[in-house]
Amino acid sequence: MTLPDFIKVTAGEQLTKTWRIKNIGGCAWNTNYQLVYNNGARVSVASINPFTDDVLPNETVEISIPVTISETTGNIQTYWYLISDTNQIVNTNSSGKPYLWLKVDVQPASSQTSNLTATPQPFITPEALTLNQGVFDLYNNACSAVWLSNNNPIPCPEFETNPVGEVQLVKNQAFENGEITSSALLFALPESQTEIVITGTYPQFVVQNGDKFTFRTGCLQNTPQCSTLVFFYYINESGEREILWGVSEKQDGITSNVEIDLSFLQGQKINIQIEVSSLGESKDDSILISSPVILQSAVLFTPTAEPTFTPTATFTPAPTFTPLPTDTPIPTSTPASKIDEEPQNFFDSIIQFFKDLFGIE
Repeated sequence: MTLPDFIKVTAGEQLTKTWRIKNIGGCAWNTNYQLVYNNGARVSVASINPFTDDVLPNETVEISIPVTISETTGNIQTYWYLISDTNQIVNTNSSGKPYLWLKVDVQPASSQTSNLTATPQPFITPEALTLNQGVFDLYNNACSAVWLSNNNPIPCPEFETNPVGEVQLVKNQAFENGEITSSALLFALPESQTEIVITGTYPQFVVQNGDKFTFRTGCLQNTPQCSTLVFFYYINESGEREILWGVSEKQDGITSNVEIDLSFLQGQKINIQIEVSSLGESKDDSILISSPVILQSAVLFTPTAEPTFTPTATFTPAPTFTPLPTDTPIPTSTPASKIDEEPQNFFDSIIQFFKDLFGIE
């Protein structure tokens, strides 16, 4: 059953959802590929290997999964990602969004034909934020976000170095490649558990042209079995969630340095949401998200005035000696006393000294 978007179904009903997708890449999809549940209302299995044979480039194939509709009535949405045998996310639709979805309108089991008005899932909206001088630091403002683990509230992150199954603020931690991050959000998922999804939804803000969202992600050092999915979403004013960026992080010595230009959302009010989940059973799943910040264009591109140089000292040339004039007559009208003779002789000696010094006859 193709189950078109928002088809009416009965709460608790068991169905099969089928997608028809085409391999437009250059590599074959083999039987080790997985379709992994990522987010939304749980109406299905957590993961499945959808291919019984290789799907070659340009081939079209149908993927089917069993679906048990939840008991929650109203509009239900759920999402899956196709993960390659090297843990990479595969784009699965023509719009470039790397996920498949199921959207249904769930009717009460006792009244399938009742004409109900669809009720979207509630979304907890944090207080709207005002960027401080054009910069919003998601690390230092972690407590302004709403944090959930499998839709259950979790405490605001605090400074810790060995968290278990939660989000913490850490400093001076090493990525898988040994590089140190001065400050980062650390997502540590519970050991030997599956289907754990942690989200952090930040306050709403208005996007300006040229706004940038920058961050770095990677596994924590010494977590050899780290294998997770990391996604950044934006949520619009209608509560609809769209993906900004996603990656499957594993212990491969590679980190992701990301800069997202948000200009395509100019004028819109959005929330940034971080989501981290295990890819399969959680083992060593500890992810660092380092220095996540939103930078507004006014701060990024406003030129600063050229500095004015003010000398701190004035250069004064060294004095030069000027020979005393020789054509000035010495007064003789008054006989010099003995007391006057000594200064006069002293004065003559000075004159002679400078004549000798400068070679004056």
